[in-house]
Amino acid sequence: MTHNRLRELTTQIQGEFLPWIYSISSRIHQVELREMAYDPNVMSAAVVECAELFNPIVVSVNLDPTVWAEAVGCEVAWGNSFPVITDSSGFTPNPDVLLECERVKVLRDAIERTRASIPNSLLACAITGPGMLSALLPTDEPMSDSEVFLIGECVSEAARMVCETGVDLLVVMEEQAINNRVIEYWLKRGIYHQVGKISAYYSIATALLSPGYEDSEALMIDSSTIGYWIGKTENIRHSRANGRPLFGHIVNGFGAGRCELEDIRKVLKRLPGFLTTRWDLDPDTDLTSVHRDASTVRKFLRDSDR
Repeated sequence: MTHNRLRELTTQIQGEFLPWIYSISSRIHQVELREMAYDPNVMSAAVVECAELFNPIVVSVNLDPTVWAEAVGCEVAWGNSFPVITDSSGFTPNPDVLLECERVKVLRDAIERTRASIPNSLLACAITGPGMLSALLPTDEPMSDSEVFLIGECVSEAARMVCETGVDLLVVMEEQAINNRVIEYWLKRGIYHQVGKISAYYSIATALLSPGYEDSEALMIDSSTIGYWIGKTENIRHSRANGRPLFGHIVNGFGAGRCELEDIRKVLKRLPGFLTTRWDLDPDTDLTSVHRDASTVRKFLRDSDR
């Protein structure tokens, strides 16, 4: 991403609330999440309706990591909540077939339709990070060099596809269970850096959403490729300097009517950034609670600016 474009986006989101809201749009649009996932018209319409209701700074077209798991051979089951991976025995990290998956094609189409419907909105789309993908390997044996390479290629191919749609923010998702050891393994392998380079080529920003990762020195993530990092920021001891990313501070309890903001107040004084949610909101989250909590967080940010 060009430095000017990154600065512009940073200016728009710094000091703001950027919640991850995607799956709940199925409920707002009164369709099953599965129906939304396999129909670009439904997905786009649901996302647009959700954006009109909540008016987020960034509109998330997809935050479902199972898209990419299914694309590499895993089986996914659908219920009332998030889809879950039920069988990873068919997992084959093959970047050559990744884009042939029906859900990936639907996603590409839905992003383009959403862009046409709300052309002035900032759009985000997520891909599954290498930590989550490698956890799907149907063995506890150490990864071979070939597997490491192919997982990196799959992540890069997913990033390239999303960037080609012209979104404004590419989100690399690593779930809570993906801890420091795993994140740092892939950081050292250069996979996140590679994704960031792909995004930069398309002038798109990159965020790493890794709520299970804690880096007290904030030294591992280079803002030249990963502009934004969302994780355990409360113990970071240094401000955004020397190539460190802009921090996304997680509001625990959001959507449940119990936003935990006091600790964030202290962190914001030494680490300016933006507030966000830990993950995509569960589609069963009470909409009244979402509205109320969003108002609470925004009031907190206004008061913090005084």
